[in-house]
Amino acid sequence: MGDTMETDIIGGIYMGFKTILVLSGIADEKELVKYGYRPHLIVDSVEQIRFPLAWWQ
Repeated sequence: MGDTMETDIIGGIYMGFKTILVLSGIADEKELVKYGYRPHLIVDSVEQIRFPLAWWQ
């Protein structure tokens, strides 16, 4: 989980983790088209995440 595509999300993907991008920090949803990778989930804030996530397992 993180707010930066260039570090948090790509790092998680490289490690084989499922990733959540939080838009309340640095990331801007309009900028996501420039990346060749995607997080598994995008939320506006961590309060929107409801566990357990069925796809997380």
